Amino acid sequence: SKLVAMLRVAGAASVAGSAGAALGVMHLRDEVGDESIDRIISFYRVAVPMVLEYKALEVKCETLPKYLPRVFPPMTDGEERALFEPLHEKWKGPIVEKFFELGGFYYKNGQRAAGNMGGFVPTAWQEACRPFMDSIPPRDFKTVIAPTIEAELGRPLGEVFESIEEEPVGCASIGQAHRAVLKVGPPTSSSWGEPGAAKGRRVVVKIQDPSAERFFRGDVLALKTLTDLFFPQGTPAFKEIEKQFATEFDYRREAANGARIRANLSEAFPDVVVPEVLMDLCTKRVLVMEEVYPSIPLTRALERQAAQAAKRAGFRTVEDFVAQETAKARAAERAAAARGEVASGHDARTLGRYIALQRLKLRLLEGLDAAFFGWLALPLKRWRLLGGSTDSGGTGEGGDNSAVFVPINTSKLVDDLLAVHGHEVLIDGCFNADPHPGNILYMAPGQGSGSGRGKERLALIDYGQVKVLPDAFRLKLAKTMLLVRAAMELDPRHAKYRRASSQQTKDGEKALGGGAVAFDRRAHERAKLGVAKHMTEIGFKSEKMLTETMYEMCTVYFGRDDAAWLWPRNFVQWSDALQASDPLGSLDEIEDAVMVTMTGLYLRGLGHAVQQPRNLAEAWGPYAERALREAGMLREVEAEIEAWTRPGDGG
Repeated sequence: SKLVAMLRVAGAASVAGSAGAALGVMHLRDEVGDESIDRIISFYRVAVPMVLEYKALEVKCETLPKYLPRVFPPMTDGEERALFEPLHEKWKGPIVEKFFELGGFYYKNGQRAAGNMGGFVPTAWQEACRPFMDSIPPRDFKTVIAPTIEAELGRPLGEVFESIEEEPVGCASIGQAHRAVLKVGPPTSSSWGEPGAAKGRRVVVKIQDPSAERFFRGDVLALKTLTDLFFPQGTPAFKEIEKQFATEFDYRREAANGARIRANLSEAFPDVVVPEVLMDLCTKRVLVMEEVYPSIPLTRALERQAAQAAKRAGFRTVEDFVAQETAKARAAERAAAARGEVASGHDARTLGRYIALQRLKLRLLEGLDAAFFGWLALPLKRWRLLGGSTDSGGTGEGGDNSAVFVPINTSKLVDDLLAVHGHEVLIDGCFNADPHPGNILYMAPGQGSGSGRGKERLALIDYGQVKVLPDAFRLKLAKTMLLVRAAMELDPRHAKYRRASSQQTKDGEKALGGGAVAFDRRAHERAKLGVAKHMTEIGFKSEKMLTETMYEMCTVYFGRDDAAWLWPRNFVQWSDALQASDPLGSLDEIEDAVMVTMTGLYLRGLGHAVQQPRNLAEAWGPYAERALREAGMLREVEAEIEAWTRPGDGG
């Protein structure tokens, strides 16, 4: 683009000191403003040396061994990781510090890294970026927040709110939220009843930083240019991310989005809370919604659970515990991947049974406390006759003196989030494209009100990045899910084929052995062709339009991104290899697919973080079937899939 070209000229000239570069900078200042130029330069002083150092090591580890193997012997996966670890440690601090200094769009990218989108973010970076989820520095209440609220609502704070807390309940990339109590309800409100009916209602007020929009274009330019230069396969997707993020600057749009999704999910997922938005108190920079009370951010709930587990295991710090458990999980994941298997935690049903037992023990202990006024229960805690320690449980059940640890059912949590977003995408055609963990609140059993009070519940907030899909594309996407789900069952990377004890024979069949299923190469090739053809019809493009490229993109972006599927590469290496063999083309015709893909990567990234990897096509398959059935298209898609395994050369 013109801006990227200008920045390249300016960067080159800053080194050479040429007059032409100064002219480039002048043009760039006209495009994005002086303040943005200063921010870009500040970011590049840290980012460019970092990227160059990473790229140099990447060449040493992966490129040179291909062409000069005698001088640069090929490395094992472990050797390569060992070389990159010092770089992670060296650069994570300066980059995170710079992101916090600049804020805005940089906060958003820190959240993406912490969310482990795609499962490819190194653990060191993921941990370093975790504060972006719920620890972004607040803007000053008296000089920024209060004046913005009063200017937007056209009234003093005291006329609208009985009280408002100056300490924010949460800070995000472009704004922050404060708890408040309403003074009166708006006189024109149809949902609140008569004037004054809302008095005393607990609400959360979300306020946009007035400077956020002003810096947006320059911040995006800085990150996009690095992507163009060093990660070109990400450039097409970045354009849609930029476009979608730009919609967050009007809270009236977000209010309408939240109301629509709340209505869509109310019947299908009654136990999922989407807070009500008070439309009459929403403006471009202020949004007022009901408070989800009591609840805590999911990230904080998981951190609290980790802290309790660390204390029970005898660790001095939660960081040491997390580091050990993460290392063990990664080692198990790699070992399983080498066998073609997926390392995963317990399923939702198994965890549910364990949690039910822990709750039973908790109720028994509470009964003993009540019956014997605490004198019998205390020795039981100390002697661990009821298990656990004297810490509070992972879900917050039992209070600070509970002897029973009740964990969060992370498997059900991941399943529920995938189900909600599968319904949003494939049934409603209206979905939240920014489901990072900071936008998810956790409600322990017994908290809140309503029929779901006795269960773990999730509350979903922040609808600034909502995407609405045309029906035609929604149905194409539903077909994609069913094709991918079926094709992956026929892929030799599937665990049922990896278990074979014999090698492939000349005709591609695999002899039965070791519990394996016979591999049908013809069916696999037909499936690849079918998936690639469908991707092409949707509008996906690459430079060479290779079948392998289309198939790989589809199975990873809409199926699996776990270590076993990508083995022996990680996500970045897989993406680089795809880019080298057949570069991704323009996504202009399928911009709707970009945010669906990003949503799937976000959700699966959360799954990886809690050792619950998922196949997106399997999780969303039931919703894809329903969407196609309701459109009268399901049988046609099923027939196409059945033809892949039909005997003969046709299909």
